[in-house]
Amino acid sequence: MPPLRPYDERAKYDWPAAPLVVVGVAEGDALIGRPVPAEPPLQLHRVTVHVENLLRGTIPEHTITVYYFALANLNFGTRILIFHREPARRVLWLRKDGRVYRTACDWHNCTVRIESGAHPGYRPDPNASMDQTLTELSLTRGEGPVDDHRFAQEMGYIVGRAGLDGYTIEKLRHLALTESSEVKYAACENLWTYTEGEPDKRLSERARDTVAAAGCTCGNTGSGLACH
Repeated sequence: MPPLRPYDERAKYDWPAAPLVVVGVAEGDALIGRPVPAEPPLQLHRVTVHVENLLRGTIPEHTITVYYFALANLNFGTRILIFHREPARRVLWLRKDGRVYRTACDWHNCTVRIESGAHPGYRPDPNASMDQTLTELSLTRGEGPVDDHRFAQEMGYIVGRAGLDGYTIEKLRHLALTESSEVKYAACENLWTYTEGEPDKRLSERARDTVAAAGCTCGNTGSGLACH
């Protein structure tokens, strides 16, 4: 494998156009070599990714090795790029660097966590935007084990993408009416954000009617919005 180097500054903003986008389960994160002198200092990692869905491009292998640069000092306040050793399902934006795969970004996170389970056989609508595809994957319960707490937590990171209000409300509506416990109440909380300040009154009413039909009671508490 040739020596890998961190991307230049321009590449930091180009990652959404990466030629390869996959959904995969990443595991076995390992450090490679010593930290690279940079600002900030970076550490090369290697992670195994079991590819489940191709969202863009073609990858012939079912299991691939992916390299990425993470912060050498992980004490950072935002969602940085890191996988750790335990299995985690993510959407990954990738590029080939010589013969190896690597993330399309360094240390700034360019992955999306998928906590809704596996979606075997899923292929995105060719006419759908990447944001719509991510919304569909994130807000549709899939197969296999699902940690409902994590599923509920991740909703807030996908809701609110530009131009997808109606689509997102319908996905949340299904969750609010069919799920229970944390997932249901998280769907209601996210629906409630569309009931006030939404310029499309029809969408506001749709969101409000769904919260009522789901039997959720929502209101502001000392720590923010909560539904039960």
